[in-house]
Amino acid sequence: MQVFSEKRYWGKSVSPGLGEGIAYVMDALVRERRDGGIWDPVVQKERFYQARERFCRQIRQQVKLLEENICIKDVEILLLQQALAMDTGTDQQICSLLDQGCRAEAAVDQVWTKLRNCVQDRSEDFEDVRLGLLHALGGSQSYGFLEVLPEKTVLIAKDLSPAMVSHLRPQNVTAVLCEEGGILSHGAILIRAMGIPCIMHVPEILTVPSGTDMLCDASAGRIIAAPRSASRVCFYKSAHRLPMQDDTKETLAFHGKPIQILCNISSAAEAEAGIRQGAEGVGLLRTEFLWASGIPDEEMQFLEFKKAASCLAEGRPLCIRALDPSGDKTPDIYTGQRGIRYCLTHREQFQIQLHAVLRAAAEYSCIQLLLPMVTDTDEIEQTRQLLQICREDLIRRGYRNLPMLSVGVMIETPAAVLIADRLAAAADFFSIGSGDLTQYIMACSRSKEGENLYAALPVLRAIRHVATAAKNAGIPCHFCGEAAGDPHMPGLLLSYGITSFSVCPPMIPRLRWELSRIQEKQRQGSKSAVDEKFIKTY
Repeated sequence: MQVFSEKRYWGKSVSPGLGEGIAYVMDALVRERRDGGIWDPVVQKERFYQARERFCRQIRQQVKLLEENICIKDVEILLLQQALAMDTGTDQQICSLLDQGCRAEAAVDQVWTKLRNCVQDRSEDFEDVRLGLLHALGGSQSYGFLEVLPEKTVLIAKDLSPAMVSHLRPQNVTAVLCEEGGILSHGAILIRAMGIPCIMHVPEILTVPSGTDMLCDASAGRIIAAPRSASRVCFYKSAHRLPMQDDTKETLAFHGKPIQILCNISSAAEAEAGIRQGAEGVGLLRTEFLWASGIPDEEMQFLEFKKAASCLAEGRPLCIRALDPSGDKTPDIYTGQRGIRYCLTHREQFQIQLHAVLRAAAEYSCIQLLLPMVTDTDEIEQTRQLLQICREDLIRRGYRNLPMLSVGVMIETPAAVLIADRLAAAADFFSIGSGDLTQYIMACSRSKEGENLYAALPVLRAIRHVATAAKNAGIPCHFCGEAAGDPHMPGLLLSYGITSFSVCPPMIPRLRWELSRIQEKQRQGSKSAVDEKFIKTY
C-alpha cells in the first residue's frame, strides 16, 4: 500500500478553530442516468409525488435537528429548498415531460439542471433539490451517512452545501476542508453557525487519502496531512488559538472612538448565543423565519421581538430587519420583489410587522428598524408614513408610549451606493450588507466568490464612499456580514471610519481578537495599526 507522506495545504479560513483527526474524503456524487424508453405517465407521476414528499419530510427533520441540537433557528435555507421543491411552476414542467413518456428520474434531472444553470447565484440550492429528489426516487447518494461519521473525523469534500452541513454532527466532525466554496456561501454561513472549523478553496485537498492523519488550523487556513512528530509539535506552538471569552470583554477603541461588535441572528435563542460570545447588541435580526409556517400574526412577531430585546442589556441596540423575501429565502426570485420593494408592495403584511415592532419598541427603547434593499429615498419616506399610520392605529387601540423609531438603511446595491449622500440625509443609520453588495457590484455568485471578491477594488471603493457619506451626514455606519472575518478587513474598515461590526455569533471571538490586536498596536505607539501597504492599494 502506498504511504502518504507529510504534505501541507493552504486555503481560506471560513470558520475559525483548531481541528485534528482522521480524513474522510467524500466521493463525488454520481450524476443520474437518464433512462430511455416510454414510461407510464400515471405511474411516474405517482413516483415523483411520493419522492417529493419524502424529500420534504427529510428537510423538516433536518430543520428540527438544527433547532433542537444547535440552538439556532436560521433554517431559511433549508425551508427555501422545501419551497422550491413544492413550486407549482416546476411541477408543471416535470409533469409535461412525464406526459411525454419520460421516466421520473430523467424529468427531475432535466428540469432541475436547467433551473440550476439559469440561477447561478443560488445554484447550490437548486443542485441540493435536484440531488435530494433523485435520492428520494431511489437513484442518488444521500447525505445521511454524514450523521454517523466516527469521532475525530476531518471531512474533505469538493464543496459544502447547506444540506450537507445539516447532516453534520459537531461532536464527531472536528474540521471540514473543501476544494471549492467561499466565505459568503450558504454552506459556509451554516458551518460557522455550528462552530465547526472550516477551510475552503484548498487546492488539491481531494488528493488526500481517507484515513490520513490531519492537523487543521482553520483560523490561519493552514493544514498538515500525515504530520511527522516534529511538525505536530511546531503546529501546536504556532497555531492560531483564539482567546478565551472571559479575556475578550475589554472595551475596544480606535483613535479614541469606541468599537462596537454586534451579532447577526434569526431568533431570540441566537441573541442569547451572541451575548455569550461577547456581542454588544444585535446588528441584524432577520424576520423571514417567522414566515416558515405561513404569514405570522402581529402577536407572534411582537412576542419574538420582545424576547430578543429582553436578552440585551439596557442601551444595547436591536436592529430588526423588515421582511426580505430574497433569493435565499423564497422561490420567487425572478420578479425583483426584494426587501423594502416587497414590503411596500405587500403593505398589509408590512403594516402587521410594523405594528409588532412599534409595540415591542414601546417596552424596549433599544429597538430600531432596518430596511433592506433600499434604492431610493422615496422608499424611506413611504416607510416613515406607514409607521405614522401604524402608530395612530395602535393609539386608537389603546397603546401608549409608542416611540419614533430609528430607521436605518441597508446598503446592498450599486444604486444605494451611488445615492449614498441622499440616503444618509433621509436615514438614521447605515448598515452595509457586504454579501449582497459584493454580489451585485461584482456580478458574481455568493457561493463562488472564492477569489476574495468582497475585498475587490470596486467593492472597497463602494464601502469607503458609503462610510464617507455617513460620516458627512453625522449618522452611524455598521458593517454587516461575514466578510468582516477576513483578517485584513477590520483594519481596512477602521481606516474608512467604520467602527461598528455585525457578524454571526461564532465569528465574534475571532473578530474581537483581531480588533484587540489592532488596539494593542496603537498602545505600543505604532504609527498605523493597520496594514499601510494594503490601504494604499485602494
